[in-house]
Amino acid sequence: MKPNNVLTLGYLTKYPDNAARVLESLPPPMTADLLENLSPEKYLPTFEFLIPSYAARLFETLSEDARNKLISVLSVEKLSILLIFLKDSDQKNILSQLASEKRKKVFSRMQYPSGTVGSIMKPPSFTVPQDISVAEVLKRIRTSKIFQFSEVIVLDKDLRYIGMISLGKLIQAPPHKKLNSITIRKIAALPARKSLQNLAENPAWAANLVLPVTDVRGLLIGVLDFKTLLQHKTLEIPQIKFHQAKKTSALELFFQTLAVPIEALAIKLFPFDRDNTTRNR
Repeated sequence: MKPNNVLTLGYLTKYPDNAARVLESLPPPMTADLLENLSPEKYLPTFEFLIPSYAARLFETLSEDARNKLISVLSVEKLSILLIFLKDSDQKNILSQLASEKRKKVFSRMQYPSGTVGSIMKPPSFTVPQDISVAEVLKRIRTSKIFQFSEVIVLDKDLRYIGMISLGKLIQAPPHKKLNSITIRKIAALPARKSLQNLAENPAWAANLVLPVTDVRGLLIGVLDFKTLLQHKTLEIPQIKFHQAKKTSALELFFQTLAVPIEALAIKLFPFDRDNTTRNR
């Protein structure tokens, strides 16, 4: 075993939570190279501490052999969360490989009754831990392959939902600030089993295009955007009454929808040091 692999293995084994934060700062292909020749039992604790959106991108980068070995040691709970963040084709492929009993348990955790939030939710686009800086988040956005998202969802070390922060606010925040100091915590998550009935009247839609979805443990398992809610065919949408204090018009919501992917694209194409920019003015 090479010296760097020995150091990597020791760090992954003794400090899995810290190791997860370090790995998340690397591009997934680089992390995959570090883990490829290690047995999954050795890096499993670290993998389970990874933010789900990053874990999914890393999983997609691993070789087929490394994927299969990792799947074999992941618990039902962790595997069901990982699958939610993967493409439908990957979900079906993985489920088909599982033993019958394990497949039933995983599948049951991923399914929600028709007419509930969980039945029409989508995988979260971009999630980050609460203990990193604004500068680190912007770096991760630039190195990711994800373009269209309007809010960054913040999680604690146990992957429970804490709050959200818009791309606009993130770009304007001081680079050294920790996310937990600027995250908007008053945005309540939608329970996955909550009925869709009258959900369009939720005042949170007045200021948010996307709302997080959590399970009974508070773990983030998806997001629901307002457009998807309105397009749901079995739902009768009543007259929508947005929160009066916000006075958000339909036209304003349209331009917000248009603007946020452009913000993400700008971060990726035009990275800049705001500290230096401010000093040079």
